[in-house]
Amino acid sequence: MARACRGGGRGTLGTAGVGLTGASGVRSPRRARGKSHPVPPTVSSTRFVCVCPVTVAGRLTGPRGAGENEGVQRQVTPVAWTLVVPLKPLARAKSRLAATAGDQARRRLAAAFAQDTVAAALACTSVRDVAVVTDDQHAAHELTALGAHIVPDAPGAGLNAALAHGAAEVRTGRPAAALAALNADLPALRPQELARVLDFAARFPRAYLADAAGTGTTLLSGLPGHALRPLFGPASSARHRASGAMEILLADVDSVRTDVDTAEDLLAARALGVGPFTARACREDVPCEGAGGRSCGQRPVTL
Repeated sequence: MARACRGGGRGTLGTAGVGLTGASGVRSPRRARGKSHPVPPTVSSTRFVCVCPVTVAGRLTGPRGAGENEGVQRQVTPVAWTLVVPLKPLARAKSRLAATAGDQARRRLAAAFAQDTVAAALACTSVRDVAVVTDDQHAAHELTALGAHIVPDAPGAGLNAALAHGAAEVRTGRPAAALAALNADLPALRPQELARVLDFAARFPRAYLADAAGTGTTLLSGLPGHALRPLFGPASSARHRASGAMEILLADVDSVRTDVDTAEDLLAARALGVGPFTARACREDVPCEGAGGRSCGQRPVTL
């Protein structure tokens, strides 16, 4: 089992780089047991997570009985995550929802997914700030109002290029930033579940969380001194694993796994309970069958 010892406080970024104030298992490749990873450089922050794993017969059980792992380091890791969230222009986002909701509703849903994702992320105690990589002016305006920092998608060369660019922009101002790429289409995201994922990821140089289907990726992390090396796209879970990233195997983090690309995905997110932006978009644009009797599956949001 692992115990997390949390201290209070929210970090504030300087004006260089990202100027925003925000809140502050795993299967490893084969390695010799007892070999520890180097402790990463200290990140300037007022919050720390004390990771105290208990290893039995070479295996470690994560929080709340989650997956067993080998070769997990024993260390105290400073945590102050900056999330990098890529967002396509809304005119091209979530094209597979158009047949269900229509083109205008599809755009509104894509914007709502991003708003609920960013709002929940900023409410997470393990998150210092959120940088959204996008060229969509409407989305940029709405997400800035929530507290996100906008990074223009200068490469304009797809998802992985946008993530690499966003990560580079953050580390230009803060070279010791701990980074995590997070999908923008997690409308049911819960801050507490995201905190569990990030706190567990803090044990490894790079780690990733597979999506609900088990083939994609919803989160990819890199500690200070380690590049994200994003490989999103088809079969990204296997590609991230092959790149040396540790797979995060935690139970009860469905809200961090449930990204929405199709009508079926949206029903699954509603069953978990979506945030207020998506709930409103559903009421206005999408029939609510399958929401488990709730008003579009809306959940109370703790901010």
